[in-house]
Amino acid sequence: MSNEYQEKFARLLQLSINVRTSQNKFFAARKQGFSGKAELQESKTAEHNLDAFIKAEKVNMKNSNQGKLF
Repeated sequence: MSNEYQEKFARLLQLSINVRTSQNKFFAARKQGFSGKAELQESKTAEHNLDAFIKAEKVNMKNSNQGKLF
């Protein structure tokens, strides 16, 4: 795997971890009786960042005619 793809995979993995971590924070806040509004917003932002990364990579792969990465 080339260095470029390793970096992209590492970024994808980190964004995925961010989504799961923020979701866990939200559920923990709700379990403790808090509204979890801040945690929910953090989770939505993390999900948006992950989606944006995947969409951008799909466009990059389509434009470069290198096949599909995702």
